[in-house]
Amino acid sequence: MPIPTVSRLFIHPIKSLDRLSVTEARLLSDGSFAHDREFALFDRDGNFVNGKRQPRVHLIRAEYDLAKFTVTLRDLRKVNREQNKP
Repeated sequence: MPIPTVSRLFIHPIKSLDRLSVTEARLLSDGSFAHDREFALFDRDGNFVNGKRQPRVHLIRAEYDLAKFTVTLRDLRKVNREQNKP
């Protein structure tokens, strides 16, 4: 039987948003990866936002820069409207 290997590794810095491909990840004492689901989105009432209950969250695109500890968010609806302009 072949030995399993990891071919790709992803983390999700913000739960329910885009994943980030990484070449390595630090394993924390609780078994999770550093920066994986480190942040989450909440609505105005303080309720956790996820894609199962609020599918519109999937219209948000996230680009991460872990070295600078920044995230850039884009509204996919706006991007699609701009691409369809004559």
